[in-house]
Amino acid sequence: MLREIKHQLAAANRDYQLLSLEPGSAHFRFIGPFAGREVVWDAKVQALGLQAAAQYIDIGQCEGDCVPVNIGLVVSELQSPDLLKTMFMIRQYKRLKPGRHEFSGPAKKND
Repeated sequence: MLREIKHQLAAANRDYQLLSLEPGSAHFRFIGPFAGREVVWDAKVQALGLQAAAQYIDIGQCEGDCVPVNIGLVVSELQSPDLLKTMFMIRQYKRLKPGRHEFSGPAKKND
């Protein structure tokens, strides 16, 4: 899958592959590091609403070169900048491991 996604992203001159985007949820794939190697992150993001107490990232078990991840953000609806920030955060954080990790407080508030 890694080679295929790399080719698709290069051909489209994109940093991520958007599979779906709705106000309350999104599904996209991107390439980034995990456990010392390059993988495809298969990310599903959900808008939790502004009243949610915490946001989360739930990293599944690596399946070949693909890592499933579910993310909940304290926003009223998802927009492209939310996906870019999520992708950036996952790529930058070097000690990610499988399991659910919660973070208190909102990432940002949509007006």
